[in-house]
Amino acid sequence: MPRKKRLTKEEISENWCYVCKDGGKLRLCDHLRCPKVYHSECVDKDESFLVAETKWTCNWHYCHVCGKASKFYCLCCPSAVCKTCLYDAQFAVVKRNKGFCNSCLELAWLIETNKDVKSVGCNIDVNHPKTTDYFFNGYWQTIKQKEGLTSKNVILAYDLSKKGEMHKRASNAFESDEGEEDIDGFEDESLFNVSDFSDSIDTEECNLQPHRWNNKRKRSNGKMSRKKEKVNAYKMSEIYYKNHR
Repeated sequence: MPRKKRLTKEEISENWCYVCKDGGKLRLCDHLRCPKVYHSECVDKDESFLVAETKWTCNWHYCHVCGKASKFYCLCCPSAVCKTCLYDAQFAVVKRNKGFCNSCLELAWLIETNKDVKSVGCNIDVNHPKTTDYFFNGYWQTIKQKEGLTSKNVILAYDLSKKGEMHKRASNAFESDEGEEDIDGFEDESLFNVSDFSDSIDTEECNLQPHRWNNKRKRSNGKMSRKKEKVNAYKMSEIYYKNHR
């Protein structure tokens, strides 16, 4: 029986920025097992960020409430929370330690229920190319298939969240928690080869490793200003969420 090919982290990394969901020149997070990639402007960095030798870890690995190491991860954006802040953050647990922040849960629910109006009163447009909703929908459909999720999962999470009963799902997540991260897409870790990706790994620095940046396929030919417009839209949704918690 032929041996399976050992894949590098770069080969398993995602194709689209985890903030705006567009392609282009992207930098891979330096966390050992993280497949998420980002535009420099989407994480408030300049172009030198793509080739900088300094190690960098994305926000997915830090609780957005207290800044400690995260344990629960949003499926559709870099938002994450620790166990202590899980309830206060109104995080919707869907599958083990994965789920949705408030903003992404609402968008996924609107898509799965064919609604077209957000709680802030704005229409969503998942069919018009180059809109934030269009890119979000494309990413969500990919993640939904990868994670084996259905509309029922999203609707249940949304209903529990609105009723203030998300603790029921969270309690189950705590019971099944084995103290290990489950944040990546490496179903068979024997196929994941770090040695081809890094000369050495400093285990004393949170298992970080030197970065690599990718020139992944680009879904939009929009100018830089268009990307920044998407980032601003994302930030505005986060501001709305924080002000209405």
